Amino acid sequence: MKKVCKWTVVCLIVLLVVAGCGFLKAITGDPFAGDWIGIVKIPGMGKSVLRVKIEPEDSDRYQVHATAENYQQKREEGDKSQSEKRFVWQTGAEMRFNGQLESDTLHLNRMMQLSLRLSKITGTLRFPDGTEIHKDTGKEYPVLKEELRKMTEAEHPGAKFEDLKK
Repeated sequence: MKKVCKWTVVCLIVLLVVAGCGFLKAITGDPFAGDWIGIVKIPGMGKSVLRVKIEPEDSDRYQVHATAENYQQKREEGDKSQSEKRFVWQTGAEMRFNGQLESDTLHLNRMMQLSLRLSKITGTLRFPDGTEIHKDTGKEYPVLKEELRKMTEAEHPGAKFEDLKK
């Protein structure tokens, strides 16, 4: 009777461990998939709030959609003076990439050496220049936008800011 009870307990533990691993995988899911956000330096735009959406296509291929938003200096026609600096919030065009996963790195464009490396410790994605973006919970956007405004204001004291409504 004791042997049957021990074997039943052992089988039950093995079953729970195996089922638990599948449950854990279902909860954690794909570490790259989802919405990401952060402040990065974009060539031609400067520092911007970058919003990235990563969607898995199959086991190692992804569709990546990225949009950069920042404050751009508004210049009036014929206004040569820089006495009043006005900045307007602008959204850049959406960029699309096909990504290929190798180890913990998602390669987006090999010619430009554009890739995202997953940091399992911090849960962030890192660009080759060291800039990091993190999962977007929906609360980060206004905070990062305000942080970017303060950074722009520090570079251009006395600047005025506008947010254009869509």
